[in-house]
Amino acid sequence: MLPGGIADKLGNRYEAKWLVRKLIDVLLGHATYLHFEGIGSEHRGFEFSVVVDDVPQWHQAKVSTNSGNWTVGRLRTEGVLQAFKSKLEATDGDTCHFVSQDTANTLRELVDRASRASSLEQFQAALSNALTKALRELSECWNVDTEQAFTWLRRCAFRTESEQAIEEAIESHGRICLAAPRKEIFALLREYLERSMNRVLTTERVREELPKFGILTRQWNLDPTVKERLSAATAEYLASYPVFPTAAQIVRQEAFDAADELSDPEGAKTILIKGGAGSGKSGVIRLLIEQLRAHQITHLAFRADAFMGQLPDDIGQALTGECESPVTTLQRISEHSTAVLIIDQIDAVSEISGRDPNLKQFLLRMVSDANRLPTVRVVCVCRSFDIETDERLKALGSDFVVRHIDVLPLNWSSDVEPVLRARGVATSQYSQSQKNLLCSPLNLSLLLEVGDGEQPTSRTDLLQRLLGKVTRDIKRVVNPPWSIESALQRLALRMSQNQSLQAPLSCLAEFDGAAEVLASSNLIAITGSRANFFHESFFDFLFARHFINSSESVVELLIKDEQHLFRRTQVRQILEVLLT
Repeated sequence: MLPGGIADKLGNRYEAKWLVRKLIDVLLGHATYLHFEGIGSEHRGFEFSVVVDDVPQWHQAKVSTNSGNWTVGRLRTEGVLQAFKSKLEATDGDTCHFVSQDTANTLRELVDRASRASSLEQFQAALSNALTKALRELSECWNVDTEQAFTWLRRCAFRTESEQAIEEAIESHGRICLAAPRKEIFALLREYLERSMNRVLTTERVREELPKFGILTRQWNLDPTVKERLSAATAEYLASYPVFPTAAQIVRQEAFDAADELSDPEGAKTILIKGGAGSGKSGVIRLLIEQLRAHQITHLAFRADAFMGQLPDDIGQALTGECESPVTTLQRISEHSTAVLIIDQIDAVSEISGRDPNLKQFLLRMVSDANRLPTVRVVCVCRSFDIETDERLKALGSDFVVRHIDVLPLNWSSDVEPVLRARGVATSQYSQSQKNLLCSPLNLSLLLEVGDGEQPTSRTDLLQRLLGKVTRDIKRVVNPPWSIESALQRLALRMSQNQSLQAPLSCLAEFDGAAEVLASSNLIAITGSRANFFHESFFDFLFARHFINSSESVVELLIKDEQHLFRRTQVRQILEVLLT
């Protein structure tokens, strides 16, 4: 066996994972070919070479160093810099790549400044005293002058990749092209590589050979009906937010800001849209989806709270018809163009909600996977409170570049007052507190739907008036034998019991035709066999009305189960109703 051969390389977990990660690039067509463990002298000092955009890349990976930092001296001792010199000196355009869990801070900084400088003088001017000293040490190691060292640095890369990050990349990228469980992908490809030493592995060869090794590849072209499923799932998402016929069409700049970010090739891979309850987040997303459709950008939107308690593959099956993460499906269907995944109600699994940690893990994994894939972008929609209190949600921006977009209240003068005047609403007597109240899109929508000419005093007041109006309208047209509020409260009680914003339609069984009547009035939205209210605040309002008329105390409500955020909003609504 050759020194530094299979037993050394593939027996070493970190180096083997980096090699497999690059093999997946070849399989996906992101690299032309990979050559592992060549026996020629050109491979001395490198594990493998891979060609990307016609440029040969020579890779050396080492898991760590005792000091935790790869200095110039340490890399010189390990023979890495000498191997780099041999390759840089012998070729005109080849690049050299060093990868480790431990950082090579100094060399990475030198490479970064060399890559951004247009001349040697500009490069030297950008160096600190410490970096100048390191450049001198590197030049001595390579036995070249500063100008040559500057030129060679522009063809080097020093990357820090944790073993976990490489594992996640293997799983997320591997699922795009292999019909194998995530956790088996590394072992399968590693075995293939063990049988492929000293061979040039092109994209075509790997795709042809893997099935012969018992490794099934995916179809490179998805079923054309998948796009139809994405559209249907997104339409179902939009339908979960009923819009009153009287609702005003107000242009939200936040939607255009998000669309611009998604259209920018250099834009953030993840966008976090956040705001308070009733701030109009769903309206922003509705307008954003219109923009994505207009620009023919592939997209998929869903609510996290609609999949509580479900397995990851079940979620993919429900949304796309594929037993895989929606991120994987989007990447496969949009290999060369942007695709957008919108995850709404991600606060349903926030730390303080205490619900479905497995779903939370899956959602965060989707965000992580999308950031590692070339074409998929993610838009997460969440309440501001949860972003501020959930450490994992707050940390999203620490691993990836995240664009935060705050959904702000409407502007009274430019947004709200013109709408009210156009509807014949006299606003001259409105107090500042009433104006502030109506700068919430939800409150404005409620006022326009009620349309009784009365001035608003609170959101609870508006919800109460809406319930009265809808009750009168239903009785006039249908006059059901059951109480409208009783049917609504039955849904609210089931949601409270399950601490979920959805309830099975079966709980309305004794109210004949209630589901259709309530849905036609835009009070509920029906998705499959489940229903949700047009807004979470309506649920809180209905539950509070029922609770006040019951014999239960607030203390009893809180101590009968865990005090998650779900209960917090209910107690707040109970107190608000008591004050009106």
